[in-house]
Formats: sequence, C-alpha cells, structure tokens
Amino acid sequence: MKLSYSWLCDYVNLDGIEIEDVKDRLTMGAFEVEEMSKEGPDLTGPVVVGEIVDIKTHPNADKIRLTKVKLKKDQDPVEIVCGAQNIEVGQRIPVALPGSIVVNRKTGEKLEIKAGEIRGVLSNGMLCSPPELGITDGDSEGILVLSRPGENGVELGIDIIEHLSLKPDYVMHVAPRSNRGDALSVIGLAREMAALTGRKLEIPDWKLKVEGDDKVYQDKEGEKVGLSTSIENTEDCPYFSIRLIENIKIGPSPDWLARRLESLGLRTVNNVVDITNYVMLEYGQPLHAYDLAKVKGETIAVRRARSGEKLVSLDGKVRDLTDEVLAIVDTENVIGLAGIMGGKDSEISETTTTIALEAAAFTPARVRRGSRLMGLSSDSSLRFERGVDVETVRAASDRAAYLISKYCGADVKVKNLFQSGSPETTPTKVSMRLSQVKRLLDVDMPAADAIKYLSSLGFKPEPQTNPDEITVEVPSFRREDVTREIDLIEEVCRLFGYDNLPEAMPRSSACPERSDQLIRDIRFALSGQGLSEAWLSSLRGESSLTESETVVRVLNPLSKDHQALRQSLIPGMIDAVKYNLDRGVKDVWLFETGRVYERVEEKSELDKWSTGVAERTLVAAVITGSLVKQVTKSEKVKEKVVTKASLEEKVDFYRIKGIAESMLEKAGVPVTRLRFFRPKNAPAYLHPYRACVIAVAPADKFPRDVEGKMEDRLVKLGLVGEVHPGYLAEKDLRDAVYAFELDLEQIAKSLVVGGFKEPASTPSMIRDLTVDMKDSTDHAAVQGSIEMSGGASLVDVELVSIYPLEEGTRSLSYRLTFQDREKTLTTDEVDKIMGKIRDNLVSKMGGKFRA
Repeated sequence: MKLSYSWLCDYVNLDGIEIEDVKDRLTMGAFEVEEMSKEGPDLTGPVVVGEIVDIKTHPNADKIRLTKVKLKKDQDPVEIVCGAQNIEVGQRIPVALPGSIVVNRKTGEKLEIKAGEIRGVLSNGMLCSPPELGITDGDSEGILVLSRPGENGVELGIDIIEHLSLKPDYVMHVAPRSNRGDALSVIGLAREMAALTGRKLEIPDWKLKVEGDDKVYQDKEGEKVGLSTSIENTEDCPYFSIRLIENIKIGPSPDWLARRLESLGLRTVNNVVDITNYVMLEYGQPLHAYDLAKVKGETIAVRRARSGEKLVSLDGKVRDLTDEVLAIVDTENVIGLAGIMGGKDSEISETTTTIALEAAAFTPARVRRGSRLMGLSSDSSLRFERGVDVETVRAASDRAAYLISKYCGADVKVKNLFQSGSPETTPTKVSMRLSQVKRLLDVDMPAADAIKYLSSLGFKPEPQTNPDEITVEVPSFRREDVTREIDLIEEVCRLFGYDNLPEAMPRSSACPERSDQLIRDIRFALSGQGLSEAWLSSLRGESSLTESETVVRVLNPLSKDHQALRQSLIPGMIDAVKYNLDRGVKDVWLFETGRVYERVEEKSELDKWSTGVAERTLVAAVITGSLVKQVTKSEKVKEKVVTKASLEEKVDFYRIKGIAESMLEKAGVPVTRLRFFRPKNAPAYLHPYRACVIAVAPADKFPRDVEGKMEDRLVKLGLVGEVHPGYLAEKDLRDAVYAFELDLEQIAKSLVVGGFKEPASTPSMIRDLTVDMKDSTDHAAVQGSIEMSGGASLVDVELVSIYPLEEGTRSLSYRLTFQDREKTLTTDEVDKIMGKIRDNLVSKMGGKFRA
C-alpha cells in the first residue's frame, strides 16, 4: 500500500521525528517500508492569495500587462508585471512575493523571486501558473485562478502552500500483511504509528447532516420510503447498506483531494468517484456509488449470480457470471460484482443527480473466489480479501456522505440509510500472562507497560484480578487475527521493540534432531543412487480423491486441481513422471519426502489443540525407463562400468526393491531384519500381485510362545511394487513404472543407534536347510517361521537359492548361522533346534523335506 506522509500527519502529530525515523519505526513495527519517494516541489514562501484590482497595458511592451494586486484588505495593492492573458479584475490568484522560491516552468529547477524592473517598470513579485507551484507538469502560460469575480473565494493573504497542501510529501510503499486488513488504510497505519511513537491518534472532527429524520431502515421493515435492501445469505455478506444522496452536481474534485489520490497512484474521475476512493484509502472500507436513475426497481440486493447472467464491468469487458460469484442486483439486472468492481450501465456520469452509495462487509473467501474466477483484481477486492471491519462500514459511509455534501454541490441532500444484516459483531476477550511474556521474550514487563501498549492499539483492558494476567477486549478491527495469548504477546513485543529484546544464545541442541538427520540421510542415499528430488503440491484434484471420510477437503479450492490434501505421494509422483516423459526425458527416477493428511476421529476434550487431522511424513520414489539412466549411459559405457546389452534392460520390481533396501540400510535400518510379504489390500495405484509390504522384524525376534502370524509383530514401513497398468493407462503412460512409499516415523522406530558391541568370543556354526513349499507361500513367512523356531541362538538367516519344481511348488534353500555369546554350542544342541525348525515348517507352513 502507498502511504502519504502528509496524510499520515493529519491523524498523528509527528513533529520532531525525521521521515527516516518514521520509515524505520514502521518497518520495525512489522510494517516494512519497501520504498520511499519524494513527491512535489520544494516551495518556499511567502506565496499568498491576492486579488487583482487593476490591469493596464505595460507602457513599454504591448504583450505584457501591469497589474495591481491586493494582498490584504487593510493594505495598499502592489504592482506586479505579468505576461499571462487569462487574468481579469476580481480574480484571486497565487502571488509569489520577493524572497520566495517557486519552480521554473521551463526547466523544472528552483526559481528565486526578486523585486526588479521589467521593461522599466518595477515588479514586486510574480503571479503563479500551476507548473510554477508544482501542481501540473508542462509549460502553461495561464495563471492559476483560485476564484473568479463575484465568487466567494479564498481568503486574502493566506499561505497558498498551506492552503493547497503544496509542501513536499513523501510516499512510502508499505508491504501489505495478509492478516491485517485494517492496516490497508491511512487511519490503520496512523494508529500503528501513534502507538509506536507514543503519540495520540487524532481523527478529524466532522458531523454529517441528514435531511429529514436520521432513521436507519432495516430490510423492508418500517415506513415505505421507496427503496429496500436484502441479503440472500449472510455467510456471503453479513452487512449491506445503501444511502441515497440527492441534488449532486458532478464535476472535478477539489485540488487537494485530486493531488492526494494522484500521489498514491489513483487516477481522478469525478468528485463522487474520487471521494469513494479517498474514503477507501482513509478508512480501508471500499465503497461504490450507483446512479440511482439507472437502477431498476426499488430493491438493491446481494446474492449469488445465476448461471448465464452477464455484466459489463467498469473496464468495459463483458463478464460471464457463475453461481460462485457474489453479485449486486436490482430488480432486473446485475449491477455490480460484490467487492470487486461495479457495472458500466449504472456508473456515475455527468448527468447523475442522485446516487445510491453502497457500503458493505463481504466475506473475504467469497470475494477472493469471485476475483479468481473473473480474473479481475482491484483495490477493493484486495481489502475485502484481507477482511474489513464490519463496525467501520457505517462510519465510512457517513464520512463519504459528508464529503459529498461538502464538495458535490451547494444543495446536496443526504437521505436515509437502508441496511440489511447487522453492523455489529460479538465482542471477544483474550488473556495474556506476564509470566509467558517473560518466558518467551526474556523481559520482566510491568503490567502497566503491557496495558499501555495494548491500549494504544485499541484494546480495552479489564480490571486486573490476577497480577500475572491481563485480559483485554479485542477491538472489532482486530478480531480476526488476535484470538490467542501469543497474539497479544506479539503485539506487546512489537511496541516494546524487537531491537530492545535482550540478546541471548539460542537454546538448541548442538546435534540436529534425529528426524531432520533421517531425512538428510534418505535424501543423500536416494540421490546417490541416481534419483532426483521432486517438490510437489500437497493439494490434489478430484481425480485423485476417494469417497473415504478421511479425505481433508479444501472449503474454497482455487481450482479443480487443488481440492483436497493428499493422502499419498504416489499420485503426484506419477503426474511428475508424465510431465517429464512428455518433455522428452526418457528415464525418470524421482523421489520426494513430504507430508500426507487424513481426517481422524473427533478430537477428545483433553486434546483441545487437536485439529482433527493426522499428518504423516513419507518418502516415495518412482522409476521408469532403462535400468541405467540415460543421462549416464555414455559415461558408463566409456568407463566399462556397464555393458551395451545392459543399457537396453528396463527397470523392474527388483530394481525399486533394491533402491529401497539400500536407502534403509544407509539410514540405519538393519537389512537382515527386513521382511517382505504380500499386502492384504493393495492401494488402487499398485498392481495387487506385483507389490509387497516392507516391514522390519523386532530386534528380539519372536518368543517361542507367540501364536498367530509372524507379521503381527512386524513394524510395517510401507509398500513397494509395480504401478497398476490400468492406473498408468488413465494417465496415458505406456511404460511400466515402479514405486515405493514408506513412513518416516516407522523407519525412525526401526533405526539401530550406532555404538560399539564386543564381538562374540565363541565360535559360530552354519547349517544349510532346503524345504519344498507351495508357490503361494511367501519367503518372508518361511523366514519368519525359521526365526521364531530358532530362538536366540539363531543369529542369521540367509536365502541362498530358489529352485522351481513341478507346477505350483518351489524349493527354498537357506543358510542358518547359530551362535551363543555365553558358551560354545554343541552339535546336539544345534541338531535339536534344526529339528524344531523342520517340524514347524512341516506342521505350520505345509513344507516338505526330501530324504
């Protein structure tokens, strides 16, 4: 937002504070001044208002005129030579007296005025044109006429620099904050500046005069006065008002108002439109004026647009509306886009005499939605999207009506206000503990200081009953962003001064958090295997959603592709694969670490901070194309690392499984404890018969008395497998894609903390075991049965070979290592364990042993 320093000074006295200090204080108060520029000329007085009482032709030059100008009623007029031809007796004009400094209209440089002879006649000053006062650019020869003969003009002798606000101004570009709609106004920033400097906020005194009674007509109730308002849904617009103003004379705005708007980047249109823009900048409340003669019927309403309705907006474009757009309508047509832009058919023109002044509080989400759909943004929509104060709407309407009555004609009549909804909100109170201020800021702040800071920002403190606690009523313009104790502490901290906080070393561990280290290890491991990291959106479209009640949906999605929070990383990774393949990348190997979300059961009363949404951090990878990535082929062949034949091989299940195993090993998960088995219910994007669960066996293996399936005690990390061909076909992908998705929290539980373990001093004993099993029996189940039967003495199980037999069976060969750290195992002891292993494989797994 652009902020005028001179306008700011209308509301807070900044005498004695340098402009650079003002800029720094705003920035340190969390309102960063990104840029500051100087506007206007450096004029030096005396430049005063004078009245021409006589005009004669110069005795020595036909084109130059000799004027007599009166500067004060009780003083004799002074003679001034002037070459302008637009002057008349009785005009009041600006006069630069000797010693003053104005602008040279030809060069733009400073021009000092001196008394001197012009063609033999003494001139005691200069009559000023607009460029010489820095009002307009160009080389205008005409004198600036302040009032014409017979008009009740400007008072003689007053300082024209003060009267026309011609002092140099500074325009500061203040960065807007998404949670501070109140600060998108001069008054809002003046309130902040007053609090930051300890000065008083001074709102100019004005009083609106209403013709007839000052009754406010609510909806259609009460006396019939020719107009009514209505709101279709108060969730879209909690408050809507229309004020009638009659006998308006459309014309240019006062010079001071026009210059103020132009300095802030707004073009002037006419006095009514300029006043609505002025009040928007002043109060942060957008307004809109309709020509009542162009409004059909006696009702102005707020409702959703109907499908097929159109509007020609003020920029001349035809807008096709949808039911997602909030509209202002009369009894026949749409006359405006609520909170965004008015319609051209009801705009103010030179023939306008009566206006309907709209002031409302539209819901931020609804205006934001309409603005995005229409592809139309404005100063009004910017403010509504950040939230306007409902309780300020009436004051802004009154202020605009007051200025219109003052500057839009002598016979202006401000009529009654018609409103729907409520202009009031429910007061909210928030408490703050001084002990928390001490804990977070390391400052022993007296209660009186904290109350002073909060009061200066508009908070109303309540009487203290607890010396450690301060309770305040939040002002209406801050109720959206101040809701918690920490919000009050932030306000206190801002006014105390960030640079006044005591310096202290951060209280953090010298070692990184284990979760952060784990993510770094995983990134390093995967990138080392040739995968590139992807950063994808957490929002997914309708095609990725399910009917599950656990889906977390966005209430007001920006587009159809961003409707819900993702529950898996894989769909987004598949989209990334397609994106790269479509752009000529032949071998796509990607990974991502990110969060997924799902709705959980209702939060308990004890967990009041619960959001009702569970978050998990996952790591996922996808590969497609050649077994050796295209980008490294030429180098690998040249270095004889791979053969040319291997370059034609495609990725497969075992490649993605190997990547996952290598990643887990480098992260600290013992590979010997990894188990793989078929999932009961594979997700839709994985092939049901070419996928498996990756799990980790507990360190203590399985006690002998455990009943049930071995996976009951496994820590399940996630899934690995081939992406379902049907899912790929929907994405128009032909080549096979393999993927895994693992839970980082479960991986962290399975890590083995590094440390020294003394090698066993006893010898180990190795036995080989071959068993015939059905093809439907997983190797992981067989290995689990062996480990469960082997007990603590079985320290390692290795699958040596798989040999296919007759249809439906296969032979699995294992190498078993036995060792006891306390004693040397005997052959008989190992034989007994082997016997138990065989018995369990036969009785529980259906295995067969050949003689």
